[in-house]
Amino acid sequence: TKNTLMALKNVNQKMEEMKVQHEIARKALNDRAEFYKAAKATLQVQFDTVIKSRDVLEARVKALEEAEGNAESLKDLLEISRKEKFKIFEACNQLDAKYKHAVSQVKSLEETRAELESENKRLVSGKVFEEARVGKLDKIV
Repeated sequence: TKNTLMALKNVNQKMEEMKVQHEIARKALNDRAEFYKAAKATLQVQFDTVIKSRDVLEARVKALEEAEGNAESLKDLLEISRKEKFKIFEACNQLDAKYKHAVSQVKSLEETRAELESENKRLVSGKVFEEARVGKLDKIV
């Protein structure tokens, strides 16, 4: 019985040691679980941040692609504007040439009118002179 009591005492002592070891292991496991839980929360925040960043970058890429398309459209419009500007410039040059030609013709017509008026005055004065002469001749006859 002394041996049995000793064996029982050893078993009880071993059980107490195992309980302490079990408690230490359980506490370490709980600590690790808390650590992993905190790490998981941190990783989740980082993951969410990465997802948001990716979404922002995708939106920027899409905006850049649209802007690139808009830039191409603007380039096309600019080229069309340049062509139209050139056409307008050519039309202005043609109008300017026609205007100068018209001014030249008006000047020529004014010179011709002045010549005709001068000729008309000369003819009128000649007519008046001839009528006066004819009138003198009629009086004489």
